[in-house]
Amino acid sequence: DRAIVRRVEAGALYIGESAGSMIAAPNIAYAQVMDAVATPYTPNFRDFDALGLVDFYTVPHYGCEPFEESAEETVRTYSHLPLRPITNTQAICVEGDLTKICSI
Repeated sequence: DRAIVRRVEAGALYIGESAGSMIAAPNIAYAQVMDAVATPYTPNFRDFDALGLVDFYTVPHYGCEPFEESAEETVRTYSHLPLRPITNTQAICVEGDLTKICSI
């Protein structure tokens, strides 16, 4: 994770899809609505720190099957965060201080 952050800070392009877009946020605790934390591969998982590449929280698959309910619940539950819900045909483009939702 530190290597990714260093590369992006040095100018590399970061492209994250689905959970890859969520991990760019400061923290991924908000992803618990969409993805189970407790799995056989993640016993006692408690560290929700993420890459911190952006200061917002992407909610992927918004309004798209099969995530309609979980994405909407994420938006309701974490409305205190600067959320950026996007559909499966959108991307969040960040260039310097400029952030915009783009259709793809």
